[in-house]
This record gives sequence, structure tokens and C-alpha cells, in this order.
Amino acid sequence: MKRLLYIILAGLVLSPLLSRAATIAVPADQPTIQAGLDSAVSGDTVLVAGGVYLESLDFGGKAVVLQAESGPFQTILQPRHTDSTTIAIDSAAGPGITISGFTFRGGSRVAVIQLGGGASVTIHNNRFTETTGPEPVIRIDSARTTITHNVFHDNQALACIGIYADTAFIYNNTLVGNSRGIFALAGYGDIRNCIIANQEEYGVSGDLLVSNFNLYR
Repeated sequence: MKRLLYIILAGLVLSPLLSRAATIAVPADQPTIQAGLDSAVSGDTVLVAGGVYLESLDFGGKAVVLQAESGPFQTILQPRHTDSTTIAIDSAAGPGITISGFTFRGGSRVAVIQLGGGASVTIHNNRFTETTGPEPVIRIDSARTTITHNVFHDNQALACIGIYADTAFIYNNTLVGNSRGIFALAGYGDIRNCIIANQEEYGVSGDLLVSNFNLYR
């Protein structure tokens, strides 16, 4: 009985230490963002200092928070090559993947962010600009996605957000001066409290629940 009690007490003491999330600073702790993601485990935060980063990132199936320390005007992500995604998430990691505080600039042949594998992803407080080509800026193939408080401007891509499967909650975003806005080819999109203005071809298209627009074209 005493031994069982010691085991329970030891578990209570060690559990918070074992489960404590870490913050991995880039470039202070790891030289690149991908190295930060590689060294992280689910629950960790990869905190990125201001600068321009040319990387094509893979979360490796981990539920990690990727956050820019100085915000989108100071922290710019570009794809390593024009034919590579900037971020690809193609495996389920459970809830907790968050991408926040970056400017995503450029890209011309594939999506800037491509989501699949049944992942649960939040994309918050980013800027997306200067993307061209035959794919959406954000492509949702099979991922439950929340997209909030982002700005899309001056993109000449297939669309800013393309939903090919699963569900997207698109709240409080601004889309201005792009070629196209948001479409759902399959799956479902819930769009609320967004500003969508001056798109060259369309603002929204497909199976989308749309409410509370401030401005729309």
C-alpha cells in the first residue's frame, strides 16, 4: 500500500514537469524555422524573431504553435522555391496547430499553405501578399481550419482561400485587391464578419454560409 502511494505521489510531482510545453526561439535556439519544428514536440511553441525567411516548412505531424515574435510587418516567410509550398501540413496532429504573426509573400505554382491529413489548424493574424499562379493562397484539402484576423492583398492566385474538403471557419478577415476571394469546391465554409472588396472576378463562390459582411464585391 505504501509503495502504491509513493508511485501516485511521484506521478503527481513529475507529471507537470514532463508535460510542460517548451518555447524554442529561432534563431537563438535553432538556426532555422524548420529546425525549430523538427526539435519541437506537440504542445511546444516555435517563436520566430523578425527577419526574412526562405523556407518550406513541414510540421511533421506535431501540434505546434508557430508564432512570429514581432508580428507580420517584421517577420516575412517566402517559399524556398517558386514551386514549393511555404507550409505543408498533411497529417493529423490533434488540435493545437497554430500559425500566427507572419507575412507570407510570394509563391507562384502551388499553394502558400496546403492543409490535409485531417489536421486541425488555426491561421491567425497573418498577411498574405504577392502570390500568383493556378492554386489558392490557402488550400484546404482535408483539415478542420479556423482562419481569423488575416489580411489578403494583391494576390493574383486562383483564390485567397480554396476549400476542397472538410470545414473552414473564416472570421474577421480582410481581402482587398486580389484576383479572387474564397471558394468551396467541396466541403463547407462559414464566413463571418469579413471585409471582401475589389476582387477582380468574385468575392465568394460555392457552398458557403456568409453573414455580416462589412463590405463586399
